[in-house]
Parts: sequence; structure tokens; C-alpha cells
Amino acid sequence: MIDTLRSDLRYTVRALAKHPRFSVLVIGTMALGIAATTAVYSVIDEVMVRPLPFPEGDRFAQLLRPRTDGKGGAGQHRSEAVGTPSGGHTCAMLS
Repeated sequence: MIDTLRSDLRYTVRALAKHPRFSVLVIGTMALGIAATTAVYSVIDEVMVRPLPFPEGDRFAQLLRPRTDGKGGAGQHRSEAVGTPSGGHTCAMLS
């Protein structure tokens, strides 16, 4: 098994050395793919996997009104945003 692997690696190095432009393209493509995958994983890890850095972060919610323009879904414009009541117990009022 080790001999087969060693033979395959030697063949790969020889083939890449014969065509240096193709080698750069292949290595660059692999590096770009690995970097993109790492970036996406990092974002998903921060946003979805790790808890929010707030006490009781699992109790946060976003409240939206149904859209009235006929496009479906829900939305809220910045000018319609409601401030936090004094004391900051917005989510606690819902439970």
C-alpha cells in the first residue's frame, strides 16, 4: 500500500512539473476552494452554532408585521422600528 502511494505521488509530481501553468491553475483553484469553504464555515459557526454573547441570548426574537404592498412575506422599514420600552423587557413581555 505504501509503495503504491509513493508511486502515485511520484507520478503526480512528474505530471505537474511537465505542465507548470496547469499546475499553478490547479493549485490556485484548490486554494480558492479551501479558502471559500473555510470562510463559509466560519460564518455559519459564528452565526448559527455559537450562542449569542448576551445573557439569555436564546430568548431574542425579531418581530415583523405582514407586508401591505402585496409582495408577501414580512418586513419592517427602519422608520417603523419600535424603540425598547424603559427597562428593556421587550422579549419578556411575550412569554
